[in-house]
Amino acid sequence: MAKKRFKIVSTAIISRFMIGFVAIWFFVGFIPKEGHKTQNDHTIFQLTQSFANIFIVEQDGKLLMIDSGNPQKGEVLESKLMNIGIDPSKIDYLILTHAHPDHAGNAYYFKEKFGIKILVGSGEEEMIKAQGSDMNLCPRGPLGLLIQQTHAKKTYEKFIPDICVKDSFDLSNIGFKGLVKLIPGHTPGSLFVEMDDAVFVGDLIRGQILNPKKPAYHIFMCNLEENLQQIKKLANKTHIKMWYPGHGGPLSAQKITEFIKTNKSNK
Repeated sequence: MAKKRFKIVSTAIISRFMIGFVAIWFFVGFIPKEGHKTQNDHTIFQLTQSFANIFIVEQDGKLLMIDSGNPQKGEVLESKLMNIGIDPSKIDYLILTHAHPDHAGNAYYFKEKFGIKILVGSGEEEMIKAQGSDMNLCPRGPLGLLIQQTHAKKTYEKFIPDICVKDSFDLSNIGFKGLVKLIPGHTPGSLFVEMDDAVFVGDLIRGQILNPKKPAYHIFMCNLEENLQQIKKLANKTHIKMWYPGHGGPLSAQKITEFIKTNKSNK
């Protein structure tokens, strides 16, 4: 009986330690993870702040921003961009994979200060009006519940999108090569951005916290079966070699295939 109780207590202590460690990871400021990867004719720069990714894509001398990080970090993010040689005033468009605070948090800042135009998926308008508040989150596990009560309650300043994508959008309309397409699930207007052999997927999938290059289901997902089918559908685009999620990553196409095989029981 004593051994069993000791095992239970030990498990509880380890669980609390892990949740505490992850909480610190989420709530700290910018982690120095910036870098770049060349994919065909464009370069990808990644900044990570409180486990949320912000991407800058340089293509043919033009700059595109994908997601904007957590609220009230605009000035810090601006400074970080300047430190890696990116002038925010040169960024043409900001694409939001969805309107949760950790992705759309500084959209107002960059639009107001630099005149950067914003593209979102149709279906996110109500969340933007609610400053990022989402009453339909479906947390998975203790970490999801913790973040739902803390980090997910942050709000941002409302902004007016310049482009709302109803189904798909050819990026040639704004001077880039690529495709934006809705993939509802995590939120009604979630979307992905496909550019050559890279795809930016928001919260369709994530990298594990302690092993960021290994795929995992997002901690907020209402329908795992639907989510897996969406991942499979995107994985059928065999020319895509690298996935860039909103958290963790990047994830290789091979790792995505392994994830699908491991979770094929959720069909």
